[in-house]
Amino acid sequence: MSNAIKKEFGSERNIIISLPHLAFEQRMELDLGGVSCLLQHVGGDHSPDSIIVYIKEEKILFLGDSIYANIYSNKRNYTTQSTIQLLDTIDQFDAEIYVLSHWKPISNDEYQKEAILLRTVATLTDQYKGRFKDIKKSYQLNRELNEEELETIGKFVKGFEINN
Repeated sequence: MSNAIKKEFGSERNIIISLPHLAFEQRMELDLGGVSCLLQHVGGDHSPDSIIVYIKEEKILFLGDSIYANIYSNKRNYTTQSTIQLLDTIDQFDAEIYVLSHWKPISNDEYQKEAILLRTVATLTDQYKGRFKDIKKSYQLNRELNEEELETIGKFVKGFEINN
């Protein structure tokens, strides 16, 4: 983490940390006057302190970076257990729109495609003990895999290797 701060701020690191005025452990709901926001700690590989924000009245779920891989490891990776746990938590929300960092808002259908990719590759990674060729063969089902699918498999394999 300190390397990321050094990279982000360079040698001019006059960083002032303000203490929060409001904090929560797992969940907190805010009434913003006609709109309520539910903040929930979800963790995940990208950051163990990730939270998501659900706007109930609009059925919008802000995922931030929560579903992204761990970028702070020497090898960017996903872990199967953390990913499945995160997806199970996200599935509890009745969302129609999902907002991911670094991307445009997506529909429930678009999110479900991403979730199916992550959940399926996580399951296959455990099933095939991180063997890339076996995971790829099982996932591709008579077609060539696209770059995103191959990259996702690679990140799960790296996570398996790091943890085993």
